[in-house]
Amino acid sequence: MYVRLLCVTCILVYFLAQANAIVSSHNCLNVTAKWKNEPNLNDVSTIFVPDNYTTIQAAIYAAEAGDTIRVRNGTYYENIQVNQTVKLIGEDLPTICGDSVGMWGAPTADIRVENVTICGFIIRHYYKINERDRGISLGNRCNITGNIVCHNIRGVYAGSYNVIRRNLVEDNGVGLTIDGISDTIADNIIIANGDGTEIHGTHILLNNTIANNTEFGLQFSAWNSMLRNNTMTGNGYNFMMWESILSQQINDIDTSNTVNGKPIYYWINQSEKTVPSDAGYIAIINSTNITVDSLNLEQNGQGVLISYSSNITVKNCNLTNNWFGVRIGYSNNVNLHHNNFINNFYQGETIGTYSWDNGYPSGGNYWNDYNGTDLSSGMYQNETGSDGITDAAYLIDVNNQDNYPLAAPISIFDVGNWNGTDYNVHVSSNSTVSSFSLNETEKAIRFNVTSENGLGFCRVTIPNIIVQDLWQDNYTVLVDNQPPLETRNWTDLENTYLYFTYQYSQHEVTIIPENPSIILLIASLTLAAATATLLKRKKRSLSA
Repeated sequence: MYVRLLCVTCILVYFLAQANAIVSSHNCLNVTAKWKNEPNLNDVSTIFVPDNYTTIQAAIYAAEAGDTIRVRNGTYYENIQVNQTVKLIGEDLPTICGDSVGMWGAPTADIRVENVTICGFIIRHYYKINERDRGISLGNRCNITGNIVCHNIRGVYAGSYNVIRRNLVEDNGVGLTIDGISDTIADNIIIANGDGTEIHGTHILLNNTIANNTEFGLQFSAWNSMLRNNTMTGNGYNFMMWESILSQQINDIDTSNTVNGKPIYYWINQSEKTVPSDAGYIAIINSTNITVDSLNLEQNGQGVLISYSSNITVKNCNLTNNWFGVRIGYSNNVNLHHNNFINNFYQGETIGTYSWDNGYPSGGNYWNDYNGTDLSSGMYQNETGSDGITDAAYLIDVNNQDNYPLAAPISIFDVGNWNGTDYNVHVSSNSTVSSFSLNETEKAIRFNVTSENGLGFCRVTIPNIIVQDLWQDNYTVLVDNQPPLETRNWTDLENTYLYFTYQYSQHEVTIIPENPSIILLIASLTLAAATATLLKRKKRSLSA
């Protein structure tokens, strides 16, 4: 617990150091020595607080359009309403601390006109309890730069055509809400809020850091927007695309945007492609013939978003801790199989009907919220004996079901290239699987299984080309060099499926030729013959 708190503290110190550099480096704070030490109180276009007026609000009331209000360092307990086009400039980060006013609360800084600049303040609430307890509430065409906005129900709530740049937004219910069009949101640090950022409309987001927000990092209900170099890390759900209509999903989001250090692949109008192995978030929109294979997709609004697309395959992936494991709409010929759906708030959301398994005996997906029994086997699950597939379908919704849900998580192991094709071996087990190896010389597959008590099982899927090359279709399964409690097998055109059981604890599983003693004998004889030949050649060489 101490180490975790220390780590969190280090992260916050790092971000605060960055924020301090951002705020202190902004040109609106590079004030002259005359302002800092000897303000010109006769400059009618500049009002000084507290030199000319003791409160910021009084200075705003006294200002005319185009005036600059400069505020010295200190704490100002007031809710301000900006109803004049002015520039509010802070010296050494003065604090404006608002109160929750009235039934619905009130913003600390309520900007009611256009072309207002606020730069160089800490803007917060003394208490944040009501709906309108926002830090900064603004309409259109304003500039919010170089501030620290914290401890509000919403940090910044903005309309259209604003520039929101180089701010630290932290410890708010929602850090930043944009509810208009054509805003530029750049170089901000948005950390440790309930939700980080909510974006609606059409905007530009550049170089923002969105990190360690409890719920969502970036919730996106936007279209025709551009995202570049935005970093989302350690949020409950890093990136979420809410829109479901095609025209409202068209955005320019490239791989410079990352989630937990991995790029976002937001594909529109793509075809005949496989998603790269470094993907952190995947959206497939208006695309055809796309494969998503062997990826870890976690902590996003969707593990995979598929929309208005066709001929899409998602297989061998871990979809964990997302809001939606997958979200599919207005698409056709979409197949998902051999994936692990684990701890997603909703395992799947669909509009339409899709395929969720690869038939029998190949099977479907593992769903950690399903506690189905596995007592039977066969295509109709009406034959005696277990097979690692639960006996009843997993229902996703009224139109979708996985007919052959796996009874345990599936692990994927790369076994190399065989005749020009890369292959994997799958192990679905209620034990922890480790130390997997395939040794072509020994013609053996080995791995360890570890668990606590009760009956353990494995369901191993091996490509037929490997079964043929290693064992000529004759093999045996051993658990600690002994036969398993029970063994069953099935074969289809592509794979061989082995199901076997054992008592819990730790074991080594070995799959070897059915008559390994004969193979070992042949190997020994071959070695002996080679040794004899070598000795004869050496003897002749010495005689010469």
